[in-house]
Amino acid sequence: MMNRRQFRNADSYWNPYWIGESMLHIRIEEARGLAQADATGYSDPYVKFYVGKTKYRTKNIDNTLRPIWNEDFACKNIKGDEVLKFVVNDNDTMMSAQDLLGLHHFDISKLPPEGFSGWVPLSDEKGTTSGDKLGHLRFTAWLQKESPKKANIEARDKAFAKLTASEKNGKKSELKMFVGTWNVGNAPPMDDLSDWIRVRNQDLYVFGAQECVYKHREKFPSNEEDWVASLEKSLGSDYIRLNVKSFGEMRIVAFVNKDKRANISTIANATEATGLAHVHNNKGGVGLAFTYKDTKICLINAHLAAHQGEVKRRNSDVNEILCGGMTSGLVEKADRDLYGEFDHIIFMGDLNYRLDFPGQGEKKKPTEEQYNTMVKMIKEKKFPDLFQYDQLTKERKSGRVFATFTEGDYTAFEPTFKVVKGAVELSYNIERSPAWCDRVLWRSNTPDTIECKGPWNGLKVNSSDHKPVGVSLNVPVYDKPCVAIESKKKLIVTFDEVKGSNLPSMDTNGLCDAYMEFISQELPFSKKRIYSDVVKKNLNPTFKKVPKLEMIVSNPARLAHGILTMLLWDNDLLKKDSKIGYVTMAMHPFVPSDGEASKSSSFSLPVVMGGVHLSNAQAMLTGKVTVTVV
Repeated sequence: MMNRRQFRNADSYWNPYWIGESMLHIRIEEARGLAQADATGYSDPYVKFYVGKTKYRTKNIDNTLRPIWNEDFACKNIKGDEVLKFVVNDNDTMMSAQDLLGLHHFDISKLPPEGFSGWVPLSDEKGTTSGDKLGHLRFTAWLQKESPKKANIEARDKAFAKLTASEKNGKKSELKMFVGTWNVGNAPPMDDLSDWIRVRNQDLYVFGAQECVYKHREKFPSNEEDWVASLEKSLGSDYIRLNVKSFGEMRIVAFVNKDKRANISTIANATEATGLAHVHNNKGGVGLAFTYKDTKICLINAHLAAHQGEVKRRNSDVNEILCGGMTSGLVEKADRDLYGEFDHIIFMGDLNYRLDFPGQGEKKKPTEEQYNTMVKMIKEKKFPDLFQYDQLTKERKSGRVFATFTEGDYTAFEPTFKVVKGAVELSYNIERSPAWCDRVLWRSNTPDTIECKGPWNGLKVNSSDHKPVGVSLNVPVYDKPCVAIESKKKLIVTFDEVKGSNLPSMDTNGLCDAYMEFISQELPFSKKRIYSDVVKKNLNPTFKKVPKLEMIVSNPARLAHGILTMLLWDNDLLKKDSKIGYVTMAMHPFVPSDGEASKSSSFSLPVVMGGVHLSNAQAMLTGKVTVTVV
């Protein structure tokens, strides 16, 4: 028996559990990275496929390269030897022929008994995938026996019992990732970057750069190519480019070990401007998202508002990046926060948080006495004493920014800003207070958290007024478990005693009319969204009518890899309902272990919006959740 990834890469597989004619369930979910077919720079994609002489077709999704269909098809009279041909076309309303965007052939005889759910590459008519250029299609397929025989069910269950624990529950492994951030100072980088890129044999290297525009060398056609070549030189021939995205003076560049490239799919980019009028891209963020095996990872490189007194503005920039326009390029629905959409989020950049050193206040420049005191502390390596004034740490602990994110220990090395360019010995510019402006933070929704080695600064890299920062992360990644154990089993999630507390005021009466929407990849798609009851005029609502959630998977181990998001809304009669905030529930603490029929656990989770723990870190959702195998 094979797990899902083994099946995806298999050349052949004989399925011994056919019961004659059956019903094949296909869910066409989404596509990413499609080609541009129209003059607008977008396409109007749809999917069609045939079973025998019967044609099945999704609706058109206009003006997008990331369509989401979530349409279900039940295909009858399946014999088990069919090969489905999925065709992704661009719809043209005129009389011209439909433009082909990509193909995928799916051999039903290779469908494992537990079903298939995942991304597959699209190819041209000759079967060439052209890397990621034609994009990927995501679909789910499973077989329903029309006349299930006891012997066949027993055979299937015996086959499942022979699976190893890792095949049943999703094999865990680690992605070794170097993450580096550097404000390049709009100056050509040094040839030797080894003091920054200290770790070797990583699976992935991701670099975030800010103020990375300088006169490129003549042999390169652009500044971007010059910068990428400088990084490539530091890594060697075992690594290939995975992704390069520039936005203003910001760049995010990723390289992957050649042997690991096959594990990565579904690459996407997005940008967000937080500069003047929220359109100027001197400040903002550039994002990269991808799936490694079956773990969704998002990395964001940001350059936030500068200067000593702009703490609130920096917090606002983070909020805008995490739940603003960037979401439209990285998540399925643009009105959602990034928090509940990824297994891991890694946020890096020149975040520009300074030190609130006593007496300086919001003045950009410290007094000579203040400057000398700080420099003396640095020379004496009293980094913890100086770091206690770090603005970002205070803001994180208060819940005003990066709620539920974590980071490494920055008290082990010197501040990275504002250093004197070109100086062989470390020295700081008296025009600004020294500060740890350059940071890497992360958060996870997985059962296992990210392990960190570092961070460190590249002291020997002296071509900018910032020192680069690097960190080595061991990121837990998984193969998804089997879709189902037995088709007769179901997983039901129920809630009791669900209460909100200290929700923010949304209405002119100082109160809100709160209700919850439930969102998860593990919930069945339906045009009817799943809501709780509305609790009127209350900042501390108790929800009486919370629906039972019947999940689309029956394997508890797979649900343990899932994320359930409760999106809190404020009900408005005369205008569009307003979002209050998100509660992200990683399901692994609540799922029954092998042999257990059910498990009940209490939860107390923060209500977050764009990285902010609402109501001065007091807004919470509490209750009890029960997961039952029935």
